[in-house]
Amino acid sequence: MADNRNLADKGETLRMPVVDETSLRFMLTLAGPMVLTTVSFTLLQFVDRQMVSKLGTAALAAVLPAGFTASISSAFVMGIFAGLGTFVSQCYGRGEKKECTSYLWQAVYMGTAFSLLILAIFWPLAPAIFRSFGHEAEVVELEVIYFRITLIGNIAVVFVWAGVQFFMGIHRPVLSMYAALVAQVVNL
Repeated sequence: MADNRNLADKGETLRMPVVDETSLRFMLTLAGPMVLTTVSFTLLQFVDRQMVSKLGTAALAAVLPAGFTASISSAFVMGIFAGLGTFVSQCYGRGEKKECTSYLWQAVYMGTAFSLLILAIFWPLAPAIFRSFGHEAEVVELEVIYFRITLIGNIAVVFVWAGVQFFMGIHRPVLSMYAALVAQVVNL
């Protein structure tokens, strides 16, 4: 408060836009891009499965169990990023921008390390895991391939998940939305 008075005494003012962060408009400005980003990820999976369906029934039968198993093994990483947005938002609200990026990079480091650990553990276990499901040999072979590709891809996805949460935390979810829309075009 004293700092603001000193600035006012010197004829200077702090020029910060006044934003009512409790207004419906502000909430929709943040929530709209978040919703579109999430819907975009779902649409991306739908399009991918549609493309896989053209490869045959065995390929389509392999995608869902392999993808689901990979997501279970990555749940801890997703949990790390769920908390990232909260910490970044709190730092942003306090004006501690350097700490915002510190949380981002710590999440990236932890997410990458954990993804590599999951990859090292589950790569050799993949055939046994999918054989235990009792699927046909052709489907098991495709499940293992898809599962392993997904585990490798999760290392890159760490940066996507971190970026989405970071930009949500600093009230710039529209950047994640644009990236997701570009990903849709590239994927197609």
